[in-house]
Amino acid sequence: HILLVDDNLINIKVTTILLKEYGYHSVDVAHNGQQALDLFQNGFDLILLDIGLPDISGLDVCRIMREQLN
Repeated sequence: HILLVDDNLINIKVTTILLKEYGYHSVDVAHNGQQALDLFQNGFDLILLDIGLPDISGLDVCRIMREQLN
C-alpha cells in the first residue's frame, strides 16, 4: 500500500502508471501536505513524498509523520 504525495498532476499520472506496471496496484494520492497527514493514519508500506508542496514543506510533513510514529 503506497501513498504518493505530489501537487504536480503529470508527476502523479506518470508515477502511478509506473507503479501499476511494476505490480503496485494500491496507490493512494495526496495533493498537499495536509491531505498526506490525514491519509497517513491509514498506514502505508511506502510513502513517496514531494519536498515542494504548496501548503507544508515535504520535509515538515516527513518530520510530523515521524513524530506521530513515536
